[in-house]
This record gives sequence, C-alpha cells and structure tokens, in this order.
Amino acid sequence: MSTISYFKTLVAIFCLVSLSSCFESKSASPAFKQSQFSYHGTTPRNLGLQFKLRGNTDRVITAVVTLPEYLDFKNQKIQYRWQLDEGVELVDGQRVGEFALVTSDKKIEIHLKVGNFGIEGKKFVRFEASSLVGKNRFFIDGIVSSQNESSFENFVQDIENYKKKEHLNDSK
Repeated sequence: MSTISYFKTLVAIFCLVSLSSCFESKSASPAFKQSQFSYHGTTPRNLGLQFKLRGNTDRVITAVVTLPEYLDFKNQKIQYRWQLDEGVELVDGQRVGEFALVTSDKKIEIHLKVGNFGIEGKKFVRFEASSLVGKNRFFIDGIVSSQNESSFENFVQDIENYKKKEHLNDSK
C-alpha cells in the first residue's frame, strides 16, 4: 500500500470514527441533524432522502424526499437541483425545478434519466432539495454513485452495520 493510500485510509477511518460528532445538533433544536459540510455552512438536514436506480445504459435516478411528519407542507413548494459529474449526460428530466405539493403526502419522488452513468467508470450525481415554510428552512442533499458498492456512502453504511453487529455480539 502506498503512503498516499495509507494516509487516505487513515483519514477515512478518522472521519468515520468522528462521524457522529460531525452530525450532532448544536442548536436549540436537537431533533435536527446538522452538518458543517455544506456550501450553505452549518445546515440542518431536516428532510429525508433516499435514492433508487433503474436501468443499465440510460439510468433513471429517483430521489425520494421525505418531509417531516410534524409539519403540513400542503400548498408549499420544494425546490430541487441535480448536479451531474463530468461525462454524465442528461437524457430526460430537469436539472433544476420546483415540485408543488398539492396534497399532504410526506414523500415525493423526483426522477432524472441520465446516460454514461454505468458501471464502466465511477461517476456521481448530486441532488439537493429545500423549502421555506414560514421562517423555517428545510434542506437535504446527497450523492449517488454509479458504482455504489465502492462509494464512501456504502463504506459508511458497512461500518455502521459492523458496529451494530459488534454491539449485538457484545451484549450476548
């Protein structure tokens, strides 16, 4: 293992070990996780986000945004934006848009069809969504990888699963 690879691995492990402190709430509103890793500065992450992927050649990416249960978003708008990695091509959908909420649904799905987002090379697509309800700003962002199994997010998920498994083994 080269010195640079070793250093990157150590940095990744350090980040994972301290990950929980990176996302702890530091405001009077402890129900919201916050992150300092946003171009908005310290930002509450108070919407939920999951990605779904379909297809092989042209892939459909679906961002599933979950709204907080305690607030009625009816007649509100969710603004969203997709950012495509270099070489990823827009096939169908809008990179920037608004989703008008006409019902009280707590989950919305926003689709984007892209090309050159297969397993032949690691590429990323970033998604963000936000809304303003009164004086409260609601926000979420995330990244989906064309090679999800080798992404940092998957690595974090594997570490979390390992911690849970170890915790269960320790409690026996």
